Amino acid sequence: MISLVETWTKPSDYLEIERFKIVQRPHSHHIQKPFGQIIYFKYESIAEICKYSGKNHIEYSSIKIDHFCIISIYNSPNSSFDVVKRHINEVITVSKRFCQNLIVVGDFNIDLEIKTN
Repeated sequence: MISLVETWTKPSDYLEIERFKIVQRPHSHHIQKPFGQIIYFKYESIAEICKYSGKNHIEYSSIKIDHFCIISIYNSPNSSFDVVKRHINEVITVSKRFCQNLIVVGDFNIDLEIKTN
């Protein structure tokens, strides 16, 4: 599996990789922006694809392979932590209906450091 996030790509961009298939490319605008997600898998690996449309500056999808769900997330830096947390919890809840073993990858754009004075 190859998961690319914040790709700045347009649907017309040619991004094929030999022996891999693009199974998810939800960003479909015709202009380049700092968004976008592309997920590649080897042809024989794909079991099930659960696509989600992103809202509030977030894009995510879950793909089932054998006993695993791989969740790929792109979160814009403009999104609040509460929005990201809500969407991550939602996609995890939905994905757990298909399998219990989850792998979460992506670009969260979250500063997890605790800031002190």
